[in-house]
Amino acid sequence: MTHGPIHGAAITEALNAYSSAVADHCPTLPPVTWEELMSWAEIHHILIARYAGDGRYPFPWDQAHPS
Repeated sequence: MTHGPIHGAAITEALNAYSSAVADHCPTLPPVTWEELMSWAEIHHILIARYAGDGRYPFPWDQAHPS
């Protein structure tokens, strides 16, 4: 919500890089799925909702949420 919409492919690429690094350093942890990431993003949205639009989070969640 700080930078506005991020293309889904960029998020997938970052998620794959993260999961690869986790596998290299802690192979017992499973990779993070897109669904898990989006669940945490929803929780983040709820926690920072009161700051939306005040300069710290200039984009509403409905604009920033990746599809």
